[in-house]
Amino acid sequence: MTVSPTVTTDQLSGQDDFFLRVTAPLSRKAEQLASHIVNKLNLKKIAVVCDVSNRAFTETWLKYFEQSLLEKGGRIAVVEEFTSQPDVHFLPIAKRILKTSPDGVLLLGNAIDTALLAQQIRKLESNVALFSSEWAFTTDLISFGGRPVNDMTAFLSFNASSQQAHYLAFKEKFTKRFGYVPSFATVLAHDAASFLFAGLQKNPPRSGLKDALLGFDQFSGLQSDIKIDKYGDVERELFMTVIENGQFKVVE
Repeated sequence: MTVSPTVTTDQLSGQDDFFLRVTAPLSRKAEQLASHIVNKLNLKKIAVVCDVSNRAFTETWLKYFEQSLLEKGGRIAVVEEFTSQPDVHFLPIAKRILKTSPDGVLLLGNAIDTALLAQQIRKLESNVALFSSEWAFTTDLISFGGRPVNDMTAFLSFNASSQQAHYLAFKEKFTKRFGYVPSFATVLAHDAASFLFAGLQKNPPRSGLKDALLGFDQFSGLQSDIKIDKYGDVERELFMTVIENGQFKVVE
């Protein structure tokens, strides 16, 4: 039995197996970002930079994003692929995508690679709108990216501005102990552990754990309620998050 805090691939959705999770599948986040880009920002032509060392995530993310973008009247201008490694040269990639004159750039990579890509794009004096995924939206993105990552947008299962009492108490204890504020991965890991412990408390024998967990239908996470279907896939609120002055800010 696995209860995952952060695995979002849709390849595991709708499966009657021993894999459960507490985060929304990536398709919802990709589709919601595409809708925001076209319907709210009126941007139509999007360039994409994609780390293929994590194809299960990035290629699936891109597939759902492009489908939704096309349905809403947008299009992909170019897709630049790279493999994450220490000697990747991001400046040539930035130059190539900007030659297509995109309205926006979607960066699908880890936090550090996304930060470095943003720096190269801004180094070329481009003010193009930048977007990313939950994978990159950790404190490393801000630490390594600096000002170039300001105004970058993503949809997350995590509310950095949450005023939920349960979350604020957890945040205070976590920050005091570790010296930094909890990230989305930290909060989702807490939700996963709490979900698992609740199942064990409800039904201590491991043989009945799956049925015990699926029997909840809904579970209270640190920041919001989590609805659980018969396959262990979840529906939970997503938060549009923008980096402003080196801070994650949730935009209503």
